[in-house]
Amino acid sequence: MKIRMHYKQITIVLALLLTSCNTTSNKLADNEFHIKVEIKDLVDGTKIVLKKQENNSTISLDSTTSSDHKFEFKGILESPTMLGIFIDSIKGGLFPLVENGEISITAQKDSLYAPTITGSELNDELQKFKDGSQKIVSKINDLFIQIQKARSENDLQKINEINRKMRAINDENTRYSLDYAKNNPNSFVSSIVLQSLLRIQEIDLNEIRNIHANFSNEVKKSEYSKNILSFLESNEVSEKDSVK
Repeated sequence: MKIRMHYKQITIVLALLLTSCNTTSNKLADNEFHIKVEIKDLVDGTKIVLKKQENNSTISLDSTTSSDHKFEFKGILESPTMLGIFIDSIKGGLFPLVENGEISITAQKDSLYAPTITGSELNDELQKFKDGSQKIVSKINDLFIQIQKARSENDLQKINEINRKMRAINDENTRYSLDYAKNNPNSFVSSIVLQSLLRIQEIDLNEIRNIHANFSNEVKKSEYSKNILSFLESNEVSEKDSVK
């Protein structure tokens, strides 16, 4: 098990320190998480790795092997964090939003993208947001069929019309995400949502800045909020340099 230390702060420590100090109690500490996972038909002895995105790179935090289709991880978090669980020989992964306390995950080997996560209010909230976003984005599905037909008929006018509709749907989804982050300043999910919008080239950074400024102090402590702030500060420097 590897523990990655950083100067000034420890972002995440995955170690069974509490267990070693108090082997008589299975009760979790206030800042400890426990992820329990069951994958149907998972072969015993399969290797599983817990990873985290950090500074534009992925680091391995812990690893284990399955037994009776199950495995688990314990550790300590400073704030809720999206972690990745990758299973040997299975495509994709599980990406729960991990918070302190116990989280249970069940999934199928061929559909890790659709797990059932219980015991976590944050994951319930994140799923609710995703459902709302998917409802908007799903409108594009019918347009794909239409644009394929228009291309086969070389109907440029129709293609342009459908492209405009697709852009409008994407804009609607962006608006949905911005409004969600704006209207839920006390939610860690909002910081995840807002960070995801930074990849949109046309995004209004002033609006991002204002939404971030209204986040609660607890949400501002999340690594996602810190990433947003770092991005905004870097952009300000770039703008100043371009003016010179």
